[in-house]
Amino acid sequence: MYLVFVTNSSIITIYINETTANGTGILNLTITDTDFDTILDFGILSGNIKNVFSFNFLSDNLADASRTQYQAVGQLYVIGPLSYEIRSNYTLVLSAFDTQNLATITVIVYLLPQNTEAPYFHLMPGFTSYQYVVTELTAVPVLNGPVVSGYKELFIP
Repeated sequence: MYLVFVTNSSIITIYINETTANGTGILNLTITDTDFDTILDFGILSGNIKNVFSFNFLSDNLADASRTQYQAVGQLYVIGPLSYEIRSNYTLVLSAFDTQNLATITVIVYLLPQNTEAPYFHLMPGFTSYQYVVTELTAVPVLNGPVVSGYKELFIP
């Protein structure tokens, strides 16, 4: 009869790293239905650009014979590659529905940028390799200002 997400808000905001692995659950939501013998389906109605998220059934109280209402938990998962540089946030409309009712909730997912770029070195003019000799415990002003190295030779392959 009455289907509802159990939360204090119609909008939920979460923050995840842009490097969150595929298959990682990032949010659990509880949904109740006053029809105690119902079965719910879960989905994402909008905002799932490039299908990087999935909202699926996780558990319910169907096995509890003394229940007076149906209660289920849906989980929002990461299922695709995320990139802060390409898209820094997603506004998803999640849904739970039975044969007669639909409940929705908006979830805003903000991506937190991570250091995902490998470092690279530029060859100095006149050099053909990434090799530099440093005298032990001597300041080297050409390498990002005065740097003291405890190595006689610094070799970066």
